Amino acid sequence: MDVNTVEVRGRLVAPPELRVSDTGSHTIRVLVATRSEEPSRIDVVPATLVDPPCGDPLPRTGDRVVVEGRLQRRFRDHPDGRRSGIEVIAQRIGLEEGDCQDG
Repeated sequence: MDVNTVEVRGRLVAPPELRVSDTGSHTIRVLVATRSEEPSRIDVVPATLVDPPCGDPLPRTGDRVVVEGRLQRRFRDHPDGRRSGIEVIAQRIGLEEGDCQDG
């Protein structure tokens, strides 16, 4: 059986991008920095949530977040040729337990 699930925990490195498509669907795109100790490395992982629940507070830059979803490879045209990147298609983006926002 094939499984494509991922959980990313880290800090938001930029404000969430909010977009509304021509069809009226909403998306939130975030960039989450993860740190590994061996070797010492920081990766920035993009994640997109389509039609987020109304009323959920948006995380802010610096907040620790948890992103749950699946990996997807996206392709785009570039002047130097076709490029691709991996992103998380999120089912949920939330604050990590124990992290809270100021009023």
